[in-house]
Order: sequence, then structure tokens, then C-alpha cells
Amino acid sequence: MGDKTVKTTTTDNMKPAPTGVLTPEFAVQHDTVAEVASFWKLSEDTVRRLFEKEPDVLAFGNQKPRFGRRRYSTLRIPGFVVERGVTLY
Repeated sequence: MGDKTVKTTTTDNMKPAPTGVLTPEFAVQHDTVAEVASFWKLSEDTVRRLFEKEPDVLAFGNQKPRFGRRRYSTLRIPGFVVERGVTLY
């Protein structure tokens, strides 16, 4: 008859939670640029520059617009990336 494939999950897309339990990346709290900026007392432009090339930051929008066009993008920064940024910056 038909072969059924079983989808297995790996821990490649999972991050350790503070308790040591693996948590899927999508379940982690993601902060907006404005939230991080107000917490760190920085401008939104500064926070955007600090985090736009960090791994694990979600970037939505047109990253490479046509010539003469403004780049529109939305960033969502996971909590563990913000914590990592505290130690880096």
C-alpha cells in the first residue's frame, strides 16, 4: 500500500531555556525594536543597527529594495538575543 513517512523533530531549531529544558525558537518571547530601545534607553535606530545582522533575529520586509527606494523592515528580537547583546555591547 502507501508508505507513510514519519516526521521526526530534531533539536537543531531549539534553544535551551533558563531551566535547561529545550524550547522551540517560536515559543520564545520576541521583543520589538521599540521595547528594547526603551529598556536600554537608546534610540530605535541604534537598536536596529545593533541587532539587524545578529543571528536568530527575525527580519520581515524588503531587505534589498530597488535603487532609490527606502528599505522597510520589521525586526523581532528574541529574549536570549537581547541577553546576549547585553554581554556583547
